[in-house]
Amino acid sequence: EYTFRLSTPRFLGRRCTWSFDVARSSSDETQASSYSEGLSHALMKLSDESGCHSVSVEAAVRDLLPATTGHRLPSLEVQQAQLRSVKTSLMYSFARSWVDPSAPLAA
Repeated sequence: EYTFRLSTPRFLGRRCTWSFDVARSSSDETQASSYSEGLSHALMKLSDESGCHSVSVEAAVRDLLPATTGHRLPSLEVQQAQLRSVKTSLMYSFARSWVDPSAPLAA
């Protein structure tokens, strides 16, 4: 298992925060559930200087590996499951407050 991160306060010569994360993890459930799994994950995020605008791209790959040896056979759910799944997402967020700081607070 590992996690690797790169980040910088400047991106392509502009004052934007940028980060890139890559992670890999695995779990061995062969004793209890007769499968093991591996997960690879990558995330890239870019935000402007004010923090109002943010864009992120994320991708993950999950591998399900049914056990082929041992005392237990994989369950029916594991045998019927998709052995590899890929998920991707693209997100844009805009955050800005238009609250008047001099206005009285509502009770």
